[in-house]
Amino acid sequence: MDTYLFFGMILFYLIGAVSSLILNKSDRSCAYTSFLSASLASVFGILFSISILFGNDFLLTLPGSPILNFGFFVDKLSAFFIFVISITSFAVSIYSTGYVK
Repeated sequence: MDTYLFFGMILFYLIGAVSSLILNKSDRSCAYTSFLSASLASVFGILFSISILFGNDFLLTLPGSPILNFGFFVDKLSAFFIFVISITSFAVSIYSTGYVK
């Protein structure tokens, strides 16, 4: 479950970035699409960090060479900061839609 939340968070942030590049000619649709995907990514980030704060640590190892291992490790301290950043990002993305009008 944590892996899906982690990838969902990353995916929605990437969708927002790519959609803002694609829709840059249309200011209104570009802004709303990027705000919506940032809001969804923030919700995934909040859920991910809560599941780490009240559960076990998260470890995702990426495939690579046998000599070097790359991956992501999220403990409770980093989950707390993901939580704070996600709440702030959610509030900013919701509040910023009023400036687009």
